[in-house]
Amino acid sequence: MTVSPAALHQPPTTPEEILTRLFRPMGVDGVYSRTGAYEDVVDALGGFINRLRPNSAEVFRFPPVVSRALIEKSGYLASFPHLLGCVCALGGDEARVQAAVDRFTAGGTWTDSVDPSELVLAPAACYPIYPIAAARGPTPPEGLVFDVAGDCFRREPSREIDRLQSFRMREFVAIGPPEHIRDFRDHWIARAPEIAGVLGLSHRIGDLAHVGSQRANAAEQMREALEIAGFLDQRAADDRGKAEHLGALGTQSSDIAP
Repeated sequence: MTVSPAALHQPPTTPEEILTRLFRPMGVDGVYSRTGAYEDVVDALGGFINRLRPNSAEVFRFPPVVSRALIEKSGYLASFPHLLGCVCALGGDEARVQAAVDRFTAGGTWTDSVDPSELVLAPAACYPIYPIAAARGPTPPEGLVFDVAGDCFRREPSREIDRLQSFRMREFVAIGPPEHIRDFRDHWIARAPEIAGVLGLSHRIGDLAHVGSQRANAAEQMREALEIAGFLDQRAADDRGKAEHLGALGTQSSDIAP
């Protein structure tokens, strides 16, 4: 199903005009302020996704930082070291901090005096849920399902609208025996065309791990999303919408950002 601007009582709009309505530059590629129009889209999609959420799912919302030890243990550093952002700060005694400030005031740099902290910027929303689940002990036979979200960061400067450095991610995460994970994954893959169709978005089912090399036209996707934002709020509670991210422990996890 394709939803036209006329069907939603929205006037035709160019991608450039849509992007201007959604974002404002902040002086760094891949980092933008988000307008009220953008937040309207996110809020509408959020409500739509809420109606998709499995009944058994527990809801967690995480801050934009996560334990550095957790990310190191997860293997992310070995896989994507170029994308990781570490939180650093001026440390040491007052004299050391003041010396860094004095160098900057004199025209030098202060960043060579910072030290890495115990935090990194979250590269995906799912990482904090794993120690929470592990602390509960053995996973029950029926598995666990979580609805998680948070602001994330990946050091990937770009002017392409689908490669933001700072972005919001929402995930449905399943943890459990292999057969549970396979069922979870297959269920959502089977529903993906229906979900995209309800939103009126063009789509292709493929390997999401390679989404970076086979991206759809993100500006067009955002135009379509903006056009249907008002439409989503009018859908019945049993309508089906779009899941922004589906991840499963035990199979390959895939991230879509934002």
